Parts: sequence; C-alpha cells; structure tokens
Amino acid sequence: MWFPISETNRQRAKWCALKGGGAGQWLRLLSARTRARAFVISDVLPYSPEVVGSGPFWGQGIVHQVVADNKKMVDLLSKEFKFKKIKVLGAQSGLGGDLETWRKVIRRRAQLALINNLKGILIFGGEPTLKLKSSPTSRGGRMTHLAAALALDFQVFIKEGRVEILCAASDGLDGKSNSSGALIRKQNINKLRRSGLAQSLRAQQTAKVLGRAGALLPTRAASTNVQDVVCVRILAKKASHPG
Repeated sequence: MWFPISETNRQRAKWCALKGGGAGQWLRLLSARTRARAFVISDVLPYSPEVVGSGPFWGQGIVHQVVADNKKMVDLLSKEFKFKKIKVLGAQSGLGGDLETWRKVIRRRAQLALINNLKGILIFGGEPTLKLKSSPTSRGGRMTHLAAALALDFQVFIKEGRVEILCAASDGLDGKSNSSGALIRKQNINKLRRSGLAQSLRAQQTAKVLGRAGALLPTRAASTNVQDVVCVRILAKKASHPG
C-alpha cells in the first residue's frame, strides 16, 4: 500500500511513542521548566515541519524554526544566478506530483521561453514520485530518469546549444544511479541519442546510458536533504547569416 508523505508520517507517529509530539511530551514530564526550540531541516516541502521525522516535538508549545528547505535552496540558487548576471525566468519550489507531471510542467515553461526567444534559467525544486520496477538490474533515480525524459523532449534544442538541463539530488545520491543526477548539454546529446534514451527510460536503465555519455554528476556527501532541483538554461537563438 502506498501513502503520500504526510499520511506516512501520521502512520509512523502511531507506531513510535517519540513521534507525533511524543518526545516533546517526555521533555515536559522530565523537565517542565525547560524551554526548547526545534531547528528543522525540511525535506518534505510543501508540508509543514510537523511532517519532518513525524514531528517528535510538534504540538507541545515548542517553536519550530525551519533553517533549510527546498524553498531556501531555490531562493539561494536564484540569487546566485542573478549575481552571475543570468536572468531567472521562473523559480518554483515544493513541486510535487509524479515524474510525468514534472516533465509536462518543465516542458511547457521551457517551450514558452524558447518560443519567445528568452535568455535565462528556469528553476524547479521539490521531489517527484517515481514507481520503480522490482528488477534488481534497474539503474537510475528520479533525477536521472527526469534528465533522460527532458533530453528526449529538447534534444534538437540541446544539439543547437539553446538548452542545457541540470537535474540533481540535494543529498548527493540519486536513487540507484550511483550519481547525484545528470547534466545534459550540447557536448553529450549526440552520444545520448545514439545510446537509446527512450529504451533506457522504459527499462529504468537511465544511469547506464547517461554514464556512457559522460552526463552523470558525481555523488556528494551532502549530509542532509532538501529535496531535488532542476535547472533549465535557455540560451538566445543565434542570428542566422546570409550565405
């Protein structure tokens, strides 16, 4: 049986006395005069801190302060791109839904930017769901699968140097891909096209294809998780010159 993250955490709270405010209750029993504040790193946006770790201190009069989450990461990325004089065409955090929903949203926004010949970057943060096959030979994760799907959608524009795509997991490890995601650009699109992108998506072998094309990002010891991020860079159409 599959539950969304909010319901999963409610169920976990029933199984553990420390969750669902249980730890806060014990703190009040053991030291009623102690004043506490919970500093939270959230990996569940758009849900509230109540869902993080099934809320061990939630609902006990303890203030919860979110020090890092997907929105803060997207905001920081936006500031960094603006500092580098790269126009942010749109930034969205806490995006949910399945991988195909992400693909459609990103494709629609990027196509609109291409039609209007805009130059800049689109940022999407959150965590798509992906139904994995039970096959032990599957190689890939949410971000490698999404990168392969978007490479199929924009392969012509990528080959022309008008689109670059970064799909990355903030915790430094994307599923069973042995990578932290993928970077798709002009330098590797031809190898990807020859390697069978569509087949790799159906077989959930995207990491193998991306790896052969040199598109995988190395794993990183991030020590935390604020969900995933996708950046689509749109470059201006080059002016054509008369022959």
